[in-house]
Order: sequence, then C-alpha cells, then structure tokens
Amino acid sequence: MMWMPRVDLVSTLKQNHYENFFRKTSVFSLPSDKPSLTDLLANIRQELGDLDRLLTDHLDDALPMFKDVSLHLMGGGGKRLRPSLLFVCAKLFGDVSQDHIKGAMCIELIHNATLLHDDVLDRSSVRRGRPTAHHLWTESHSILTGDFLLCKALELLTDIENWDAVRLVHKAATYVIQGQALEMTPPPGSIGEQEAHYEKVIMLKTAPLFEASAGLAGILGDPVLINQKTALQTFGHHLGIAFQLIDDILDYRGQENVIGKKPGQDFREKKVTLPVIVAFQQGTPDEQAFWTRVFLEDATHDPASLAQEGQDDDFHHALTLLEKHDAFKQVLHKAKSCAVQAKEALSFCDQSVQDALGHMFDVIQEPLLNEAQ
Repeated sequence: MMWMPRVDLVSTLKQNHYENFFRKTSVFSLPSDKPSLTDLLANIRQELGDLDRLLTDHLDDALPMFKDVSLHLMGGGGKRLRPSLLFVCAKLFGDVSQDHIKGAMCIELIHNATLLHDDVLDRSSVRRGRPTAHHLWTESHSILTGDFLLCKALELLTDIENWDAVRLVHKAATYVIQGQALEMTPPPGSIGEQEAHYEKVIMLKTAPLFEASAGLAGILGDPVLINQKTALQTFGHHLGIAFQLIDDILDYRGQENVIGKKPGQDFREKKVTLPVIVAFQQGTPDEQAFWTRVFLEDATHDPASLAQEGQDDDFHHALTLLEKHDAFKQVLHKAKSCAVQAKEALSFCDQSVQDALGHMFDVIQEPLLNEAQ
C-alpha cells in the first residue's frame, strides 16, 4: 500500500553550521533510558497548560451557546496530540514562542470544529466518553459552534502574520473538509475494492493536521532550512496515518476507558475501514455476503433501529471474522511501517532530533499499540 511518496530530503549543510544549528535542542530533554509519556509531557507541561487556559480565554466573547458547546467538547479529555507534536518539534529548534502557542490553538480549534461536524454527519452519540454535543443540544448548535470555532481559528491565524503558516493551515483545513466529504461518498463496487478510497480519505482527513502541526513548529520558530521543514511535515504526515490505522483497530477491540467510546462505533455507523476491507478481501463468499449486508445493504437504515435487530450479534460475528483473517495484525503491520517512514524522514537530522521525535512517536503510540495487539 502506497501512502505517500517519500520526499527526497537533500542534506547539504556544512558540518560546522549543522552542529551549531542543533545545539539549541538542549531545551528539550528526555531521560537516557526508555522514556514514558509522562517524561514527554513533562517537557511541554507549561505549554499545554497555557494552551488550555488560552483556549478558554479565547472563547470569552462568544455567545453562551457557542461557549457551552465548545467547553463541553474541549473539556472531555482530548489527547491534545497535535499541539503536543507542535510543541515538541518547536523545542527541538529553540523555544516555544507566542506564535507557536497561537498556532497550536488554531490547529486545536480546527480539529474540534471538525469533530462537532463529524458527530452530526456520523450520528455519533458519544465523544471522549461524553454524550456528543448534538445529543445534549441540537444539530444546529453543533454545526454553528463548529463554524464559530473555525472563525476563531482564522482570527488566531491572522494574528500570527506569517503567510507560510497561513498557506500551510489553509491547505490542511481544506484537505480535512475534502476528506470528510469523500468519506461520505464511498465508491461503487464491493467492499474489497474500497482500499484506495480508504487510503485517500486518511490522506485528506487525518494526516494534514498532524503534518501542519509539525510544519508550524519550523515555520514559526528560528529560521529553519527547507529540508528541516519538509522533514518535520513528512514526520507529522506519517504519524497521522499511523494514528488513524491504530484508531481503526481500537474501534473494534479497544477498551472503552482507553478509546473514550463504546467499541464498534465505526461498525454501527457503517464506516468501512481497513480491517473490514482486509477481512472482506480474504473472506469466503458467505463471509463477503455478511460484510455486504451489514455495511452496504443496511447502510440506509437508522443505526438506532438496527441496534434492536441483532446488531450486537453482527458485531460479535464481525470480530470473529476479523480475528480469523488476522485483519488487525495486518493493519497494525501497516501502522508500524508508517512509523518507520516517519523516523526515516528525519534520517538526515542531528541524532538528538531523531531520538527526541522518535521517542515522541513511540511513547504516544505505544499504549495504543499495546491495546491494538
């Protein structure tokens, strides 16, 4: 499976310039032995705290409706992966600036706006262990609040006054919206023919905000040569793809306290993901007929009514087929391949940069990988 052509990173720095440039990485430190997620977050605890406080302050002038819905979503214990990626990358090249904070806020607001819209489109009932906003309020509340958060993100982006940052975030946001639209319009044909479509959805919907987060760290920091910026963006791109692949596994076999929702949400929403595609491709005619009935023939039914018509039995049968054909293992293998590609994108960088970002990838993904095994 081809996720993205690997960027040809040309390393032509003179050795003395190269060494001096990366001496600034001392602002970020990890223990010499295997670090944990706690060790990683300790380096950016202040920045994450500032982020949460400023996000709340940024909503002070909002209508009560927008503020209530936004704080309900953002107070639900999100992982803040994208801001964390931005802050860690920024510290590798110097200090975290006010523009970095604004950039992280911008990315997080866009991400939360898309979640509000996604939950309406997918008819999701739970997000981050809480009822979704459109269940507590209305679909109109969720849609308008999502629009409002996008406007607040734009406000922050204009405050930064950096056209490279504007172009990067604009491109990412545009891709995310296109990815959501593409996900809603699956191609004709069998489930087994949807792999290319699935790949494109991930490339558009998930990877761009990770890529933009890493890229903003370089764009808004000390002057960074173009190959460093490209390396960071490529790293973020592959990190985003790996995260989505693992998330698709966890939707079937994760624990509710880990994934923040009841397992099987993608199944109930008739969302065809890679584990299902793999199981279909390797299944018997009877098994393929099962997948077709569940995902294509039942797709026009109301999910709430389907739950009363044996959907739980279908879900357990789906798990049996996914395990039978090692679908989870195969998808996990692809996720690990993305991890390798992410680290290879940094291969020309100083070893301290490789180690720090490699550790970041490992400590963020390891709990998810362990859960997905």
